[in-house]
This record gives sequence, structure tokens and C-alpha cells, in this order.
Amino acid sequence: MEYSTAYSEVLLNCMLGLTEGDGLSINSDIEQLDFATELAQTACEITRQQVNVVAIDSGVPKDVLPFTPVEHDQLLSNPTVYALLRLDNERFRREKPDVSPETIIKDFSMLQKVGNLAPPQLDKTMAPWAVAPVPSDSWAKSLFGDTANEQQLYKALAPIFKLDSVNPAQAWREQMALINHRTTLLNRYDFQRLRIEHEETKFSIRFARSSQWNNGIVLLDSGRWFIPHLPLERVTLLPDYSTMEGVLTASGSFKLLGETVEQARLVCRNGKVVETWAEQGLDVLNLACSFDEGSGRIGEVSLVDEGNEIGRFGYSNSYIGFDENATGSVLFGMGEASHIENLYRFDNLEDVRLQTGCNISDLRFRFPFGGPLLTVEGETPSGEIVTIIENGVFIL
Repeated sequence: MEYSTAYSEVLLNCMLGLTEGDGLSINSDIEQLDFATELAQTACEITRQQVNVVAIDSGVPKDVLPFTPVEHDQLLSNPTVYALLRLDNERFRREKPDVSPETIIKDFSMLQKVGNLAPPQLDKTMAPWAVAPVPSDSWAKSLFGDTANEQQLYKALAPIFKLDSVNPAQAWREQMALINHRTTLLNRYDFQRLRIEHEETKFSIRFARSSQWNNGIVLLDSGRWFIPHLPLERVTLLPDYSTMEGVLTASGSFKLLGETVEQARLVCRNGKVVETWAEQGLDVLNLACSFDEGSGRIGEVSLVDEGNEIGRFGYSNSYIGFDENATGSVLFGMGEASHIENLYRFDNLEDVRLQTGCNISDLRFRFPFGGPLLTVEGETPSGEIVTIIENGVFIL
């Protein structure tokens, strides 16, 4: 099976879990339209419904291209669920914005474009959605040089997306089972505090009240699941915004407000960043941490097996799914409030903050801290210390 064909099946069957009767809209940049149209034709054979491709040029929708099944009769009934897939153009991550960070941080549309806008937290998810990158010649050249091409990039990405497996869909089902098992096991311990150490990083946090460990799989009220971003490596927790104590040293560079921050170091007390240092990007780091009351506070922690396929790929700043899963990280600003049990009993985010300790902010940025010497320990209500990760690998 060709890599592109296997990738299409992963997107439709594993990320979105498409079934007969679903509606689907695919948002695609003009550069990725060939892949989008092939994907749409495959999708409508699964759903037996019309699938629409929204062609986007420079951020503006230009056309809607409808696709109907050829091999199967189209259903006469309306779709029962409307899924959405956005094909991510990594070129926008590579291109430096033509405006300053000071301008970006005042404009929510610009914040969204550079990936630092916190999404709504109390809007209930009703249908599957996903964001996926598409290998291209231009992306390959940006990574491997002017002679590289799309197929070379597909080959490099194959282990990450399990395209080199005999049965990629089955490989992803096994990965989902592993991550769900890990999440269930962590929740059974009911940890109250977490201690994290890696080289010059050493910090502790307490958990937000009524919160649970989570992962990259979203379960709808209907019982249906989907995966918004691949790959699927991390488990996540929601800290109490006022409890982070210690030092964070970045284990790699990261993007922030359109700039690159290198060799950053943060000191946190009572949950807030009180000292910053960076070899490059210090001004933008300070700008982000002072944006609002919550932007310089911890919002979420992600833990992964270090040295996974994304980490070995080594180009994590090209797609949000790579950023989330390449290494252990702290999300400053707004985390995902979906960690909180019965979240929708709250009327507003301020109530969420007051009653659970969940941080709130209009901004978010991811700060990587993981590596091969990472140690993570959890403290149970009885005071027992349990090692979760040792030498960068889950041992729990």
C-alpha cells in the first residue's frame, strides 16, 4: 500500500472514525487540494454521503467542491453527524509573520494563526474534528534540502503515523488501548501532587480539584471517539494554577507569537512565573507571560515516553500534534478544562477557576522540558511516593 493511501485511511478511520451516514467537510489550502480531493472521494465511499472540500487561499475560503460516492449508492437521508477535518499547511508555521509580537498579542485572529490563542473551553464538542498535516515537496525541502520530495517525507513520517505497519489501523487501535490503559491506571492512584525532575528542571504541582488524567482521545456523549491530533503519545493532567514551584529549563526551542525561543529557563513560585531567561526570544517570552493574569501560570502538563518516534524525527515545530507529543511539556496559560469531571455544570470559566483551581487565560504556549533522564513521581493521598516515569520511560 502506498504511504499516501495508508495515510488517508489513518485520517478517516483512526482520527475521525468515519462511518456510514456521516457528513464530512474538509478544509484545505490550495497547495494541498490534490490530496484533499482524493481523500474526499475515499471518504464519501465510506459515508455514502456528499463530502465537501472547502478550498482556502491565504486564509480565505474560495470555493466548495462537492464529492459523491461512485462505488456505492448515495444515501437519501441527511447525515446524522457532521465531522470536520482541517488539512494543516505547515508552511504557515515556517513563515515568520510580517507583524511584531506586540501586534500579534493584541489580535485574537493573529494569535490563532500563530497557534497561541486558547480555544473555548465550555463549548460542548458534539461531533468529530481533526487537524492533520499533509506531506508535500515544499515541506520536504524545508527539512531535508532542495532535492527532497514528498515521498521522502512520507518515508520519514511513516513510523510516526504507523504507515509502515502491516495494518496501520490495527496499529493505531493497539496504541489507543495502551494510552487508555495508562490513563486509567494513573487515575486509580488519585495522585495529589506531582514532582518532575530532568537535569536542570525540578518542579512540583498539585492537581486541580475534580480533575482526571486525560489523553488525546476525545469521547463524545454518544460513546463515539475521535483523535483531534496524531500521533497519540501523551497523557495529560490539569494542575492547580497556584501551586507550581520550581525551575523549568527548556529541552528544546519552541515557537511563541511567531518567534522562536531558544534555551529558555523559568522560575515559578506560587504558581506564577517570577523569573525568565532565554538565549533568544526573551522579550517575547516576557510579553507572553505578562499578557493576562493567567498567561504566566501553569495550565496543563503533558507526559510521554521520551525518545518516541516524533522525538527521533526531530522537527517538532512543524505541526501541533508533534509539539504535543514529542516530549514532556508544560502548557502555560489556558489548559484543557475537559480534564474536570462534570465540566458543563459550570456557567463560566471564572467559576471553574474558583471551584477547581483550573487556570484561565486567552493565551497558551507550550514549553518542552522532557528528555532521557526525566523522572516523574506522584504522591498519593496517603503520602506514598510512586514513580511514574524513570529515565524518560513510563514504568507504572
